[in-house]
Amino acid sequence: MTAVVSWLFFTPSAETTMTLAPGWVALVFARNAVVLFLFAGAFHWRQYITRTQGLAYKYTDKWLAKNDAKFLFKNQVLDNVFWSVVSGVLIWTAYESVTLWAFSNKIIPFGFDIRDNLAWGIALFPIIVYFHSLHFYFIHRLSHWKPLFKISHYLHHKNINIGPWSGLSMHPIEHLLYF
Repeated sequence: MTAVVSWLFFTPSAETTMTLAPGWVALVFARNAVVLFLFAGAFHWRQYITRTQGLAYKYTDKWLAKNDAKFLFKNQVLDNVFWSVVSGVLIWTAYESVTLWAFSNKIIPFGFDIRDNLAWGIALFPIIVYFHSLHFYFIHRLSHWKPLFKISHYLHHKNINIGPWSGLSMHPIEHLLYF
């Protein structure tokens, strides 16, 4: 539902995206940041601010780190929000903006109407699920290769007690690979 609403109401038109311009790219960045803040922020609010569920559904009985020098600002949440937005949303937006520009300029095809080939359209769903899983698996394995782990993936592993912001809290190299 979020994707449909985002596409229909908060994505610039093909005419607008024909030229890469800071104005519409900034709007896409803002939309992506709002979506991330709504989802991760809502889960964070419920689990860590109001503590509505207490320790239920937590992996450990510990809360997110504060006054810990291994995190930016000595705060796990602020560190996670920083990496998720400054690196994650920025790279997500860059990929999306270039894709929208390429669609608008017919460099890559926009897709197809599922009604034109229903069997192929239905077959794509499990293919996409398996591709996503394989992509994640192989990128994650690659990120544990010692040289890559030392320069990038260690950042994600600082989060031994995870929260809603931890999932996208990664080094820019990982965002480039995952997105």
